[in-house]
Amino acid sequence: MLEDLNNILNNGDIPNIYQTDEMDKIYQTMQVPAQEAGLQINRNNLFSVYQKAVKSNFHAVITMRYFYRKMFVINFINGVLIYLFKLRCKLI
Repeated sequence: MLEDLNNILNNGDIPNIYQTDEMDKIYQTMQVPAQEAGLQINRNNLFSVYQKAVKSNFHAVITMRYFYRKMFVINFINGVLIYLFKLRCKLI
């Protein structure tokens, strides 16, 4: 879930989530905004306009129960410590 959220925040998209008919609908919907932006009409530009719209209009609220938040923090700290340990082992 966090990886998908990260992809949306960074790219405006989750890779391989759309079916062909959904992509066609996106391309049709984004033709007018792409023309208004002065872009050439092709699939890359249409999807780029779509991603920009998703990025600018995306709002998220993440909530966790206290137990899960506590476990998330513990796992995050453990992950950082493991990373630092591995980094230290490589440097030696």
